[in-house]
Amino acid sequence: QSDEDSSCRVERFLQQSDEDPDVVPRGLGTKDTRQIQDNNWQVVNCTTPAQIFHVLRRQVHRDFRKPLVIVAPKAILRTCHSDIEEFCGEGASFKPLIPEMNPEVNARDDAEIRKLIFCSGKIYYELEKERNVSGKTDIAICRIEQITPFPFNLVADEVKRYSNAELVFVQEEPKNMGTWYFCDDRIYTAIRHYMDQERRCTYVGRPTMSSPAVGFPLVHNVEQQNIIAKALE
Repeated sequence: QSDEDSSCRVERFLQQSDEDPDVVPRGLGTKDTRQIQDNNWQVVNCTTPAQIFHVLRRQVHRDFRKPLVIVAPKAILRTCHSDIEEFCGEGASFKPLIPEMNPEVNARDDAEIRKLIFCSGKIYYELEKERNVSGKTDIAICRIEQITPFPFNLVADEVKRYSNAELVFVQEEPKNMGTWYFCDDRIYTAIRHYMDQERRCTYVGRPTMSSPAVGFPLVHNVEQQNIIAKALE
């Protein structure tokens, strides 16, 4: 496929969001839906079938309407699954952020986690696969599923949980594309608001480019491997 076929240009959808990156909305962590009602639309990147089911169900059952953009790629259709309990079990619902799910990582003391990775979309599965191969259980991976409206409170909860961890944001898109620039300021705002600290994520991904991808499979695969290796070093 050509370089222009490799991206839905999620950054263009995010650039049209009217959410203020420097202000944490009121009512987060409650049943108050004001954040979504005040935002002009929603952009999500779901990584499980249950997440797609619940975000669509939520969209239909709300008593107000906001445009919903789902940017999940076809590539994860054969690599992810959800148990039936995730669809209809007690408390099953859409999760704007999915925390660390690996039982071996969660078995460790949170203070022993040396790196906290934030990511969005299918790159999570590549990170998880390589982490399992390398046996590294001191790295936590969190998936930001709802990019806008941004889950400020949930991001802050993860940073608080892994208080000793280095913060890293990983994406496979070039630096000037994808979700990096949108999420970076909001992660900073979340930490400043809830923790009264000023911390930034380290970026791991492709450098600034004029096109979404190189358009050459061999080079693309080498770049992808380097991203995963650097994120988990």
